[in-house]
Amino acid sequence: MSSEITALAEKIKILKTDITEQEKYIEQFSKMQKILKELLKKNVGNAEKRNYEIEGNPMLDFTRQMKDNEETIKKLESQNRKFQTILKILEKKNAIENPEY
Repeated sequence: MSSEITALAEKIKILKTDITEQEKYIEQFSKMQKILKELLKKNVGNAEKRNYEIEGNPMLDFTRQMKDNEETIKKLESQNRKFQTILKILEKKNAIENPEY
């Protein structure tokens, strides 16, 4: 029983660390995304109006990268929610099995 408690406590500790790391990455991605969007607005301006779609255009590659970053952020946020749920379940289970903690 004691080893199960220790193992459960260790899992909770690892999950909390994972969640903290993911929150840092999400925050960094969000900051980068805001900066990149501002740069994109300044640099591209009305490029779409000028039909600036030339093959290998670095600004279009940049735009695609922005979309990829948005998808990555969504995936990280989803994974973070899953970790939060698992953490809550483990904490409840630990509280039930070990009320002294």
